Amino acid sequence: MFGGRYSNLLRKMDEFIKRSYTLVYLEVGTFNGVRAVNLLDYFLSTDANRQARYIGFDLFEDMTVEMSKAEFSKSTLPLSVSAIQKTFNDTLKRKYGDRFAGARLFKGNTKQTIKEWKEDLAQFVEPNFIFIDGGHSLETIESDFRNLEQFATDLNVFLMDDYYVNRMDVGCHPMVDKINAEGKLVALPLQPVDYIPHNKLDIQVVTVYPA
Repeated sequence: MFGGRYSNLLRKMDEFIKRSYTLVYLEVGTFNGVRAVNLLDYFLSTDANRQARYIGFDLFEDMTVEMSKAEFSKSTLPLSVSAIQKTFNDTLKRKYGDRFAGARLFKGNTKQTIKEWKEDLAQFVEPNFIFIDGGHSLETIESDFRNLEQFATDLNVFLMDDYYVNRMDVGCHPMVDKINAEGKLVALPLQPVDYIPHNKLDIQVVTVYPA
């Protein structure tokens, strides 16, 4: 679950744990929810005074094979909202009770849902650990990042997946170059590099922080 490039999620969580007892984890690309549950479980298990909540965006059961191909995403489709809520409840809620404040799942195209969430709800619950791992098209990645870049601060963790070292027509490599050229933020690909043999891709996770 946290092998290869995803080990950076745990490494950054270890850094985050040293400075905060409250986690608001926002993830673009919930998929089946398992990775998020494991990361939240890791955070909550380190101290009985910790509290956490989850904010997730995906198409969930509305995703089709055609949509997934258009976004260069997984061949397996995401689970339904109800199935993922059950996963959160059966694990985190049962294990930690009120220390887990719940999962809010937003279904739909993230070009709209993130913007609507930010306008309506972000002022009440601001995320401090962000991971963008949704659609892989250049347009979707730029939209997801622009809608969330305000949360790339010194105190927050801000990560993006799918930095393709050897491909520029998909993934966040062009967005990373643009971020660094703008000079307000730094986007830094992290080790290790995962190699995917069937499509000959070298992939990294990227951290984003103020310049």
